[in-house]
Amino acid sequence: MAEDTVSAPTASKPVRRRRASRAAGPARLGMLISRRHAAAATERNRIKRCIREAFRLEQGKLGSIDVLVRPPYGQQASAQMTQRLREMFGRLAS
Repeated sequence: MAEDTVSAPTASKPVRRRRASRAAGPARLGMLISRRHAAAATERNRIKRCIREAFRLEQGKLGSIDVLVRPPYGQQASAQMTQRLREMFGRLAS
């Protein structure tokens, strides 16, 4: 399993990801979101929604890999976060 740390120019903290290749099948997503990321369950769910949406939009390009995403603590769910994740998933597809 390879670990990459990705940071966008506008991001002060990197998003960590791990990936592992498989022989066949669709891309799969794993997320690590704890109370340290956001105390309120609703905010944790928003973060997960952003990650899932970015993955859904790029899933067809990824091939047969497993991706594990762990955002930095204190990260707020936003359109900018979704865009940065899409860019990260796009680099994985290359």
